[in-house]
Amino acid sequence: MRIIVDGREPRVVALVRHMHATGRSMHEIVADLRSMGVVDGTGLPLRLVHVWGILRTGR
Repeated sequence: MRIIVDGREPRVVALVRHMHATGRSMHEIVADLRSMGVVDGTGLPLRLVHVWGILRTGR
């Protein structure tokens, strides 16, 4: 699974990790990312599995 946001993938990973470190739940993170228009490589909004993958592997 790969996340692509206008070539800013490392920034999205850092944002997800920061949100999680400040106590946001994965569901809240998904909602925030959707409101920001963050999408995956297929152009669909990020799902919980994407956030889980970022937190688990850092990618």
